Amino acid sequence: MTTSHEGIKRVVELWALGLSGEETAKTMRDEGFKIAVATVYRLRHSFTARQMLDELIRRQLRDIATADPPLKLKYRDKLLEKMLPQKIEAQTASTLTIVSTPFDADPEMRRLLLEAAAKQRAEKDAHLHALDARKEAPA
Repeated sequence: MTTSHEGIKRVVELWALGLSGEETAKTMRDEGFKIAVATVYRLRHSFTARQMLDELIRRQLRDIATADPPLKLKYRDKLLEKMLPQKIEAQTASTLTIVSTPFDADPEMRRLLLEAAAKQRAEKDAHLHALDARKEAPA
C-alpha cells in the first residue's frame, strides 16, 4: 500500500485531470488505494493539497515567464481562462403555443371571462385612483 502523501498527490493529479470526487475515488480504488469519496473531498481541501497546488501554479508561472513571447502570451491566456471565473450568459427563449382555449370551445364562456376581466380591471383602477387621491389630499 502507499503512504498518505502519495495518496494526496494522486488525488491532486486526478483533480487536475478534471475527474469528479466520485470518479477519483473509483480510479484510485482500481489502482489499489482504499479510499472513500468523502476522503477524496477531504484530501482535496487539505493543507498538503493546497501546498501541492501552489507549487504547480508557481512552476507553471515560471515556465510561462521564461517562454518565448508568442508562446508566453498563449499560455498566459490559457492559465487566466482556468483561474478566472467565467461569465455565463443565460440565454432563454420561450414560446407559447395555445392549441385550444375555452374561447374556441364556447363563445358564451369567452364573453363571461372577458366581462370578469373588465370588472377586475375597473375595480383595480378605482382602488389605485382612491390611493392617489389620498396621497394628494392635504394632511
